[in-house]
Amino acid sequence: MIYRGKIENRQTFYDSDLDIEIGFPDVNKEQGEELARAEFERVRNLSIPTEEAKRKQKLINQVKQKAKELLSSTDYKAQRHEEQLKIGAETDLTDIEYKAFLTERNEIRKKSNKFESEIEKLETLEELKNYKIEY
Repeated sequence: MIYRGKIENRQTFYDSDLDIEIGFPDVNKEQGEELARAEFERVRNLSIPTEEAKRKQKLINQVKQKAKELLSSTDYKAQRHEEQLKIGAETDLTDIEYKAFLTERNEIRKKSNKFESEIEKLETLEELKNYKIEY
């Protein structure tokens, strides 16, 4: 957060997050006040996350983590198939098997997106607590 104040009898600005002075020697009083007002408006417009918003974000993070785990566990298969194709080797998967495999991976992504959309529509803490994520 940026604060306006006096340090050693001079007007300055101070960034409390970085714990440093960010004085403006070339800024006159009116410009300094305008900067301070702008910072005040920015901070005033920040919203504090509600319990519902925190719960939504937690659920969305769980959905994304699970999708990442499911996809990561089969990355080797996709990579191996691509490498086999590049070097002209016989592939472990037939074209039909590979397309089915890619379809499964795509379904994981679609399901993840669907879960996220559903979670965003939930409004109450009760709805959020009862929401189940099942891949």
